[in-house]
Amino acid sequence: MGHRWTTPGRVFRQASIGVDPLAFAWNYGGDRIQLGRDISVFGQLLNYWSVNVFVYQQQRGIDDRLTRGGPAAVAPAQWQAGATVRSDTRQPVNGTLSTQYFRDAGGTWSFTVNPVVNLRPSAAVSLQLGPRYVRGFTAAQFITSQDDSAATATYLVRYVFGELSQRQLDLTTRLNLTFSPTLSFQLYAQPFTFAGRYRNFKELKTPRTFTFNVYGRDNGSTIAYDPGTAVYTVHPVPSAPTDSFQFSNPDSRVRSFRSNAGVAMGVPARLHPVFRLEPVAARQPPRPRARPRTLSRSRDVSRSPDQRALGEVQLLAEPLAPFPPPPSLVVFPPCHSGPCAARSSRR
Repeated sequence: MGHRWTTPGRVFRQASIGVDPLAFAWNYGGDRIQLGRDISVFGQLLNYWSVNVFVYQQQRGIDDRLTRGGPAAVAPAQWQAGATVRSDTRQPVNGTLSTQYFRDAGGTWSFTVNPVVNLRPSAAVSLQLGPRYVRGFTAAQFITSQDDSAATATYLVRYVFGELSQRQLDLTTRLNLTFSPTLSFQLYAQPFTFAGRYRNFKELKTPRTFTFNVYGRDNGSTIAYDPGTAVYTVHPVPSAPTDSFQFSNPDSRVRSFRSNAGVAMGVPARLHPVFRLEPVAARQPPRPRARPRTLSRSRDVSRSPDQRALGEVQLLAEPLAPFPPPPSLVVFPPCHSGPCAARSSRR
C-alpha cells in the first residue's frame, strides 16, 4: 500500500511512499521461510533530479536451502537498506548512483556501489558506462557434504561450511548507434573480476539452528592443510583418528570478459546477432596447484533475495560454455505476384 503525490509543490515535482507491512512465505513443508516488511520513498525535485530510498527488515525464519538438500537450518534476522540518486535524464550527460547494504544477525554482510554514466551526444548515439563494486562476508557458505556414521545429530552426514570474504568489480558498457529508422547497432561488453577467500571451516551442529562446530576448535577436532596439493584434511572425531575426510581449497579468483553485438533491422525492428565473444575466465589460484571450487546456480545463487549481488559473482566459477553460433540471416525478395501480393493489394 502507499500514496503518490503528482501535483508539483515548492520542492518536489512528484513523490510517493510505499509500505509492505507483511511480506511472508512458507515452503511445502509448512516452514516459514520469510516474514518481513519494507518501506520505500521516492521524490523528484523541480530540477528533475530524483532520489529513492528503501529499507527492508526480515525476522528470523527457516532456511531450507543452506545445506543444499540436507536438513533445514535457521535463517538469522536480517535487514537491508539502499538509495538511488538520479540526475536529469533529459540532459545529454546524466547519471545514476546506487548503493546498498545488507547485514544479518549471523554476521553476514555485503556492500554494493554502482555509479552509471549515460552519454547521448546526439539522437543517434548513446553510450552507458556502469562500474559496480561489491564487497561482502558470508558467515556460512556451503562447501561440501560428507557421509559419516558418527554424525548422528545431522542424520549421518556432515555439512561443511566456511566463512567467505569476497570482492567483485565489473564494468558494464552499452553502446547504441542508430543509422536509420530501420537500422541500428547495439553492443554490450562487461569485463569482470572476482576474488574469494575462505577461513574458519566448520560443520552444522544441529538441524534447525544456526550453530556450528568449528574444525580445530570444537570437540577436539583437527584440520590440516597441504599447500602442495591444496587439500584440507579434517578429523572431526578425535576418538576415531581414521575417521577423516578431505576437500579441495575452495579459494578462487576469476577474471572474465563477456560481450555481444547485434544489428536491429526492419519495422518493427528485429535484432540479428552480428558476433558474440565467448566468455574467457582466467582462474588464478592463490596457492600452488589450488583448484577453485565449482559452484552451481541451483546451489549457490538460489539464496535469499538479499544476497543476489553476491550470488551473481559465483556464477562465473562454473564451467563456461561457448555461445551457440549466430543464426544465418534470411533475406526474402519483394513479393510481386501470388497470394502475398493479393493480400498486399487489399491493404
